Amino acid sequence: MNSSSSQPPPEATTVLLVEDDAPTSWRLQDALGQAGYRVRAAGTLAEARSALAEAAPNVLLTDLQLPDGHGVDLIRE
Repeated sequence: MNSSSSQPPPEATTVLLVEDDAPTSWRLQDALGQAGYRVRAAGTLAEARSALAEAAPNVLLTDLQLPDGHGVDLIRE
């Protein structure tokens, strides 16, 4: 991946980011996007499960302590 390119390539790695703290989520989304990843975000296990049902990401990056459960449960699924 060319780090000087401002647009991610079409085959860019997709990341599902699961983080309930909005400022942290925004910072991570920005950093991942700048690095060329395509990022989808969720703030709860329910939102993450819904996003996973729509399309499987290449990478799951999840907070462990979420308002409706534990991120490890999502990893196991």
